[in-house]
Amino acid sequence: MKKLQMILLVLIVSIGLCMPVSKDVSAAALKAKISVNCGTTSSKGDVITIKGSSTGGKGTKKYKYRYKFSGEMYTIKGYSTSKSVKFTPKKNGTYKFYVYVKAGSTVKSTSKTVKVAALSASLSQKSVGYVNTRVTLSGSASGGFGSKKYKFSYTLNGDTTVLKNYSSTKTCTFKATEPGTYKCKVTCKDEKGRTASKTKSVSIITVSDEELELRQEVIDVAEGWLGVKEGSSGHKEIIKTYNSEKNNMYIDGEYSHYDAKISDAWCDIFTSACFIKAGYKVISGVECGCERHVNLLNEKLCSWVEDDDYIPTKGDIIFYDWDDDGKGDCTGHSDHVGIVVSVNNNKIKVIEGNKDPDEGEGSKDLVGYRTIRVNGRYIRGFGVPKYFKL
Repeated sequence: MKKLQMILLVLIVSIGLCMPVSKDVSAAALKAKISVNCGTTSSKGDVITIKGSSTGGKGTKKYKYRYKFSGEMYTIKGYSTSKSVKFTPKKNGTYKFYVYVKAGSTVKSTSKTVKVAALSASLSQKSVGYVNTRVTLSGSASGGFGSKKYKFSYTLNGDTTVLKNYSSTKTCTFKATEPGTYKCKVTCKDEKGRTASKTKSVSIITVSDEELELRQEVIDVAEGWLGVKEGSSGHKEIIKTYNSEKNNMYIDGEYSHYDAKISDAWCDIFTSACFIKAGYKVISGVECGCERHVNLLNEKLCSWVEDDDYIPTKGDIIFYDWDDDGKGDCTGHSDHVGIVVSVNNNKIKVIEGNKDPDEGEGSKDLVGYRTIRVNGRYIRGFGVPKYFKL
């Protein structure tokens, strides 16, 4: 009897081990989703399609659609199995659309904001205003239905040139090859084919004889230090001139004083000292670090040209990046700087401080000349000070 009981017990245990283990798997949590066919903007009178969807939850799902406008809530459609609803805004303003999803006793919601307004365009430009510089146009749009496309053009002396036809690109760059007033224009088009335009006049000038004389004053100062070697009395004079300007360092958008030392790298100290001594520190900015000087010219003085094939004028400031790999535009960290002396036959003559000596000039860094071709590999960009009679 006991033997039979043991056999039955083993049998029962074996059957239990062979049976699959069941788990109580609950449905994933209910989650609501919403989308609209107009993106984030639309125009008064346009039909907006609001779509609801969901994941998770149990059983049949129903959807309700509402919107909030001027602080008030309105119902577009009560609970039903419909996953979309159409809505036509009658007024301009900001609409916040909601979809509520109900599964059993569980309700979840989500929302999306749409700004309703007439299509409008805006245009900004960035250039230094000289012939052979690049002008960058930036367009934007507000209102209108859905995504926007942009067309850029300019009119000069009665002739219109289309720079870029309709595309999703919001910027366009062109080289101003002759002087005059360029009437630049951006036209924005929405998904309904409606358009809005904005124009902006950009004056492009040649460098006058009077301005060339002002620029030469800076060159004369620079060439007065030609041959000065590191550690010499002339080098100390350059440092002293730089330190005479008490607001001379650009850090995080602000100026603060830095007392340069004879042991410091001094290419930008030399460049700044030339402008200080010539009386033009206001237009050049005063710095001791190349990359900070680039930021100063770009952000504060609006005198930065990000264009390697720009043909400079004497008195411009040229920045280099010796680590450039030669592929594409040079956009790395600037590590050297000088002042343009002249441009002839596509060659730029530059005077620089802290320059490596050429053969026969000894072993110490010095103030010396360098020649580099227009659009040379290591050119980072140019500072183009706005010279005027002080």
